[in-house]
Amino acid sequence: MSSVFDKGVLVNASEALARARDPRTVGWLYSGNPVPIHVILGLYVYFVKYKGPEWMRDRKPYELKSVIRLYNVVMVVLNFAFMVFFFSNTYLQGNYSWLCTGIDFKVTPQSMTLLAGCWWYLHVRMAEFMDTVFFVLRKKNSQVSALHVIHHCIVVWNGWIGLTFGAEGQVMICICINCLVHVIMYSYYFLSSFGPALQPFLWWKRYLTQLQIGQLAFFAFYAVVPVLYECGYPKLLTCIGFAQATLVLTLFCNFYFHAYNRPRRCMKNE
Repeated sequence: MSSVFDKGVLVNASEALARARDPRTVGWLYSGNPVPIHVILGLYVYFVKYKGPEWMRDRKPYELKSVIRLYNVVMVVLNFAFMVFFFSNTYLQGNYSWLCTGIDFKVTPQSMTLLAGCWWYLHVRMAEFMDTVFFVLRKKNSQVSALHVIHHCIVVWNGWIGLTFGAEGQVMICICINCLVHVIMYSYYFLSSFGPALQPFLWWKRYLTQLQIGQLAFFAFYAVVPVLYECGYPKLLTCIGFAQATLVLTLFCNFYFHAYNRPRRCMKNE
């Protein structure tokens, strides 16, 4: 009896998810089929947490300064380009609301342009796995934290969710803001790679973390807006967006507290 009930629940859930799918991206790579994206995520986690550190155990750290600098510059350029692309094809078009924008799943030049952009941008997010790979190859395993790995996985998984169930609408302002934050973040990484020479000019490091916390708090708030103000944005995406933003926000706040507040308090006690 239980197995029949469980099977019925699974069938109903599967049918509900099928109905929620974005018909415009059916047949696209990654969209719908959960296997490719989860294999990619699984291989990423396996390498950076297990195989990579094991492989590097008896090896010297790689000298990758020039490679990493080039990588950071490429990421600044790509994130800036996608920020301009997404913003110019949404809010500058005049048909996107700053408060709440739904998804009508119609095939229009604007919607298909945005979806294609989201598909390409997902590859940029996958390329950011190199952040962690560089840590492993330089034997900086302490920086391969739970926050770091979870954040990278969630961002890519969220891209798959968007392509499968709807990638535009309410979430577009969050994508634009996130692109801007990544421009600032990778600019900082590039400058910090020059060591002590530029260190006096990088006093704003802690504010970079505050900026990330601020954007996540905004994402969590903005995800709830469609619940309070009906605009045709899918409830499934609202729930997923709020849960993700809240989880990563909690992890970032915990990191910020331990990185900046606790050391200061310890110094006062001494």
